Amino acid sequence: MFGGMRIVLLFPIAFLAGCSSVKNSIPAKTATEQMLLSTAADRVAGQLAQALRVRGVAFLDTTYVPGDDNKYAISALRYALLRSGVRLTNDRNQAASIVELRIGAMSTNEKEFFVGIPDPRSLDSATPPTVVLYRTNTQEAVAKLAAFVYDAHSGDLISAADPLQGTAKVNRQEIAPGISWESKSSDR
Repeated sequence: MFGGMRIVLLFPIAFLAGCSSVKNSIPAKTATEQMLLSTAADRVAGQLAQALRVRGVAFLDTTYVPGDDNKYAISALRYALLRSGVRLTNDRNQAASIVELRIGAMSTNEKEFFVGIPDPRSLDSATPPTVVLYRTNTQEAVAKLAAFVYDAHSGDLISAADPLQGTAKVNRQEIAPGISWESKSSDR
């Protein structure tokens, strides 16, 4: 008697769809945002270091670079300068050249598009649908850096680099419930 009832109760469970969730980070930026920003900073720092001509030992001046979010970009430029053969000092008075850094942008943009059956309890168009037929989510980080080099003693301009931009992008797509994939941008 109970064997047949178990089958009847378990039968509907076999047709239930599973779901998953993503836990967002507690810090101000998610891990994905941090990875995208650091990748964009690495890319533009390498370009910027190659564009600058530096004489002798250099001091990297970050006086006009506000905020803690830019520390990685500053370190990325220090590393790129060292890799390109520039000798750096932490003492401005020992420098022959001053490299002054400017950061025009260091942020992410996110765009999402979806088609599906919305949750009837919410009429908010920003709420993801209960049943997804198609969804695409694109996050892109942009790092815009510029710098110029001047003689530490005379103040004469040695070289300058126009603003350069590095980007990193991740695109996630989903069709039907549970079928999803991700693609990342190539080096730019």
